[in-house]
Amino acid sequence: MTKEQLKEERQKRREIDLNYIRDRILFYIGLDVKENTRERDYVYARMVFCKIMRDEYKMTFNVIGKYLGRSHCTMVHYMRNFDTIKKYEYSFNKVYQYILLEMESEQIFIGKKPRGEKRDIDKDILKVRDAIQDAVEALQIN
Repeated sequence: MTKEQLKEERQKRREIDLNYIRDRILFYIGLDVKENTRERDYVYARMVFCKIMRDEYKMTFNVIGKYLGRSHCTMVHYMRNFDTIKKYEYSFNKVYQYILLEMESEQIFIGKKPRGEKRDIDKDILKVRDAIQDAVEALQIN
């Protein structure tokens, strides 16, 4: 692969990750983080988005800011004020915790961090359940 192809591949991967978390926030609270408004709920939703992208996906402030249509300074502000908002705005803390829990459970069943791929998690759960059942049966025979 050439340098340009690697760069394109990395960009596609970032876009998938950004859209995945955007969809999760939209699912839980019904707010689009890319909406160009300064309403409090939208700002808090963007804070949650920024926190997850920065901590879980290790994205730079520039990448996150460019995706949201904001400057990197705004992303720094979001990160500095996230803990205060988390303390006083229960609903946004709950959304943050739900998304982290969802990502963690997907990691357990799939074995990697979710990257926005559409997967049938039921099949993965059944595979794990069968493996556990086989292990239990093997132990009972001995």
